[in-house]
Amino acid sequence: MSMAFLQYPCGECHFTTSCPEDRMRHRIEEHPDHFRIYGRCGVCLEFHSDVFSFVDHFEQFHPRQWMIVLEEGRRLLPLSIPPPLFLLLPVFIGIDEELDRDYAHTSTLLLLVRKIV
Repeated sequence: MSMAFLQYPCGECHFTTSCPEDRMRHRIEEHPDHFRIYGRCGVCLEFHSDVFSFVDHFEQFHPRQWMIVLEEGRRLLPLSIPPPLFLLLPVFIGIDEELDRDYAHTSTLLLLVRKIV
């Protein structure tokens, strides 16, 4: 019986590991500034104490929106696979920002990706 190996991507760079603890260590050492940003998920408004917890949340709890963002990013940047963090930042809403659009809607997500790419 073969066992599938889980991969844990950094989300900011192309680092990937099979160990979640190694991913966290890498994130802290290589991208410390991303742990100083507080915000909310644009889709469900859940609070996140850092960008990486938001990226992990978005992938796990909003897979449809996650795939829309990644596929549009890959379509617009065919020569490079953009890291998810780069594409997802517009969906990470600052604490004091007003929710002015429907971040769960496909057209909103496509517009956000097109603006940053």
